[in-house]
Amino acid sequence: MVEPTYVDATFIVDMSNQTVSPNGVHIAGSFQGWDPSTTPMNDNGDGTYSITLQVETNSTASFKFINGNDWPQQETVPSECGVTDGFGGFNRTIYVLEENVAYGAVCFSECDECGIVVEPETVMVLFQVNMSNESVSPQGVHLAGNFQGWNPNATVMTDLGSGNYEILYEVPANTQAQFRFVNGSEWINAETVPSDYGIDNGFGENIQNIRCWGHKYGIWPSLL
Repeated sequence: MVEPTYVDATFIVDMSNQTVSPNGVHIAGSFQGWDPSTTPMNDNGDGTYSITLQVETNSTASFKFINGNDWPQQETVPSECGVTDGFGGFNRTIYVLEENVAYGAVCFSECDECGIVVEPETVMVLFQVNMSNESVSPQGVHLAGNFQGWNPNATVMTDLGSGNYEILYEVPANTQAQFRFVNGSEWINAETVPSDYGIDNGFGENIQNIRCWGHKYGIWPSLL
């Protein structure tokens, strides 16, 4: 049996256009068991993060960058520079020969280097949900989305009475706002979004999705 050989593969991601998670930036890939929390990248102090890992020679390495240390914070790899991940999304890939190799720096969730950083304009989005058919958790009702780090316990909604809950939240304009309502403060209590008006989150579940243009937008009452 021939023992596999390895070379150094350096991965570099530019986070200049992102608000970096307090948990740092991680990489997850086929070469480390697809674990989003065990491989932190090094902050280079110029907006880029890098790490050098041992990767088997003559192999194709698949991977994603993570803005944080859990899968909800994974980047969205464009189809133009990715291969299907089997869950409705795409992975980055690099073919490793028999010499050390480098990937990047590429912009997080993009195919190329980061351009000029432009602070996005924002719009106020009114999210509302009707909980009349539910027994509301003592922890209240929360909103979790890609505009607040997918945190199920950070954004509590206001109880308006009669089973209605709402929150007005600032969301970057001209972006896709993806979210779920949470009956409580943990993911286990997140709503099950019907497929006819949700999108696949890559884990066999659906999330709600809206396009936020440059004006106030409302997600009006719906049943959880």
